[in-house]
Formats: sequence, structure tokens, C-alpha cells
Amino acid sequence: MKLEQGKVAFVTGGAHGIGRAAAVMLAQRGLSVISFDKDSSANRELEQTNTGIYGIDCDCEDMVQIRESFCRAIELFGRVDILVNNAGGFVLSSFMKDSFETGLRGLEQMLRLFVGSTYAFTQLAVPVMAKLGEGAIINVLTNHLHRDICRVSPEEHAYDAAKYAQMSLNMRME
Repeated sequence: MKLEQGKVAFVTGGAHGIGRAAAVMLAQRGLSVISFDKDSSANRELEQTNTGIYGIDCDCEDMVQIRESFCRAIELFGRVDILVNNAGGFVLSSFMKDSFETGLRGLEQMLRLFVGSTYAFTQLAVPVMAKLGEGAIINVLTNHLHRDICRVSPEEHAYDAAKYAQMSLNMRME
């Protein structure tokens, strides 16, 4: 897919870090970019300092907000050509140190954020992209998936489990 004017990109977690860099790069290439982020002030700053970027406040752990925010963006722009699933966060979690309840809370949060948001945004985007006849979905993962080059801490169990689950969503849509 060519990155060109008239195309629309949705970036989850677009107000900071990797998401912000992706949003800025796509806007510089002439795309209209929607940043879905729960940090309202960072979304506003991103809009004000970058032509072509529009912020929609969205807590990417909340499936209702995801659907409402996605539908709002489609109403505004009529399409989505590129989806960058980048929403991120982190909780420390350890099988050895956490209570059962604390461990499960951390796992549930990471699963909602990484797997839930990736699944929900993709579920909403694919039919729109299919009508357009093309589209691209990029899931931002982690170097933790490369155990051979990244030594992982014993306090990242929930994060790692959720990232492996998110990786399972990487497949060609046909």
C-alpha cells in the first residue's frame, strides 16, 4: 500500500512514544491520522503541533470507548486504510511475589490493553478495509518475544503473556 494523500491511518496510543512517532511520520507523508489515546492533553498537543493529526480521546482498555471512538473517526473520515495497534502500558507482576488476586488483576489489565484493544480495533477496521479493497494492520509487539536476545525480568509475567497473546492475532486476513 502506498502512503499517500487521501489515505487515513488510525494509531492507538498515538500521543506518546512509538505511537506518536508513527502518527507524525504518517502525517508527514500526507495521510490524515487519528490518534486514539486516553491522554487528552497529549492528544491536543499532538494536534496543535502536527498538521493532519486528529486526537480522539479513548481509553484503549475500554471496549465501549473503542467502539464509540472508532465509529466517530469513521464518521469524520469515512475510511481507515492503516491501523497501527500500539496502545501500551505495563504492570509489574510476579508469580513469586504477587498475591493471586493481584496477579490476576495485572493479567486482566494487560490482556484488555494488548489483546482486547488489538482485537476490537481490528474487528472494526477489517470490514471497512474490505470495502476499500485494501488495508494494512500493524500490531506493535515487544522485544520480549525474542527470548534469545532479550533477557526478561521475573516480574513481567502478565505483560509477556498478553504480548504473546497479541502476537497470535498477527495473521493475513483473507
